[in-house]
Amino acid sequence: MFDTASILLVSDAAGSSSYQLTGGHVAALSSPATSVRINLTQFDLNEIRALSDLAVDIDSTNIIYSAEFVRDMAGNSIAALNLPTVLAATHFEADDIAPTLTEFGLDLE
Repeated sequence: MFDTASILLVSDAAGSSSYQLTGGHVAALSSPATSVRINLTQFDLNEIRALSDLAVDIDSTNIIYSAEFVRDMAGNSIAALNLPTVLAATHFEADDIAPTLTEFGLDLE
């Protein structure tokens, strides 16, 4: 079981810039799930993109997490990972999609 809201995305070991995830989906990349991929919510993606120094490259993409992040089949929690120790990203794909306007409003009063 995974609780993505217990993940804090941090830019570095000092936590200079950070963002607390609000949700997302965890997909196992192996069986047993020793490697996972976290698919972020659109809300979290937009909030992270608004930060100029977080998750802009592989070096600024790290996480820490509380003990609630993962529980095994017996209900045992993972040991929390706290600053200054971070788990660094092993893969990074830059956002290369240009923004688009999806709607607008006009109030003439």
